Amino acid sequence: MEQPLSPEVERLLQELRPDQPFNAVRIKAARELGKLGASNLRVVEALITAMESDPIDAVREAAKESLWAPAHQEVLKQHPDLMMKVPPVPVRTEGPDWLPEMRSWAEEFRQSLAAVPSRVKSAYQPSGVAHPGSIWRVILGAILGIPLGYLAAAVCGLVVVLLSFLLLRLSITVLGQPGAVWLVNPKSSLSALIALLSLLAMIVVMMLALPFLPAVVVGWMASVGARWGKDRRPSHASWTATIVTFVGVVLPILILVGRAIADSTAIQDMAGEQIPVWGILIGAGLVAVFAVISLMVTYSRAKRAVERQKFCEVCQEYMKSRRLYTFPIAETRQVILHMLDWNLDKLSRTYKFQEDAKNRCEMNLWTCHGHHTNYLELTTYGKVGRKNYNGRLVFSANLRLEHVNRLASALGATPLDEQVSQPVQRRVEEEPHGHHDEVLR
Repeated sequence: MEQPLSPEVERLLQELRPDQPFNAVRIKAARELGKLGASNLRVVEALITAMESDPIDAVREAAKESLWAPAHQEVLKQHPDLMMKVPPVPVRTEGPDWLPEMRSWAEEFRQSLAAVPSRVKSAYQPSGVAHPGSIWRVILGAILGIPLGYLAAAVCGLVVVLLSFLLLRLSITVLGQPGAVWLVNPKSSLSALIALLSLLAMIVVMMLALPFLPAVVVGWMASVGARWGKDRRPSHASWTATIVTFVGVVLPILILVGRAIADSTAIQDMAGEQIPVWGILIGAGLVAVFAVISLMVTYSRAKRAVERQKFCEVCQEYMKSRRLYTFPIAETRQVILHMLDWNLDKLSRTYKFQEDAKNRCEMNLWTCHGHHTNYLELTTYGKVGRKNYNGRLVFSANLRLEHVNRLASALGATPLDEQVSQPVQRRVEEEPHGHHDEVLR
């Protein structure tokens, strides 16, 4: 005689019914039933019904995967007629043993219904090693960023001036049209007005970005110096860029603005007039905002650039990126689930996109020359509905060479060279604390 079901299981069975109007509720109920420690015939029959007749693919897939749970398999063994209706449990090939923190994230992701997961932290973290004298290269790069930053700002300013002249000319052409022209040819007039507004928006954006362009260039040049010196300490580049930006960009502007305010005050005093206090406070506030934003921009720009420059501590060289696959952004959830289950067969059947297609997700592999360290990353570009996911890192893991080769073969890519020289292997064993230690066993 079967044991009575708990109220929680009864609720899940009711939510799994096909007359339940919300698809998300049925999907969640099917997944929750797969976690039961004990099952009976009624639960198994409900899952089989959902697997065979539910109109939503995701519900049918969730019910099928739940039937593979050990508790339901025990019931199915006692009923061969039902066992024949359930696809056999797939034999899972040996895949990566994901880190505990990734397993926790994976469980949360399975429970969510998001088509695209939230942004994740890169599995690669800089080792914090700096070669002797590398800081001087970081300083040199940041100092060279000052004239380059001012040059970039001058070029940007020139472009703003040219666009302003173009805007003026277009304004005279568009706004100077008689009313009859707008009535006779409204489409061309509307297109001209849209071009006018787009040009105006471009000018405004460039003018707002112009004051901070030198700080961005200094931060970028500091990261170039860090790469030149193979400096893997983000703090070196970020703080060097911040100090150089303050001395070479912010401080001169503070001095110029201070002198301008002092000269204006002196002229007003000679004329017997007085500058309003609120005017001085507004000017000082704008300068302070400029200084703070500039320092924050250059700090974050240099820090992120160094963190993204993946370095192999075995080869002592920077890794290179290799595109493995490009698929629709709407398939991101299924691709990640296939990765976590190491179901390479289903992963290989995912629809492949053109590399430059919009609304895509890219699977990139970062590897060193000797393939000692390999990082697999999924990055989304484009939109799902109205939500923008451009440049979002949604999956990152450190894989062993054998798993990378298996994955590349399944996706139709060329496997990596598995030949690793013996001296390099000895070096790995002799350096137990390096960043090259394998994360996935």
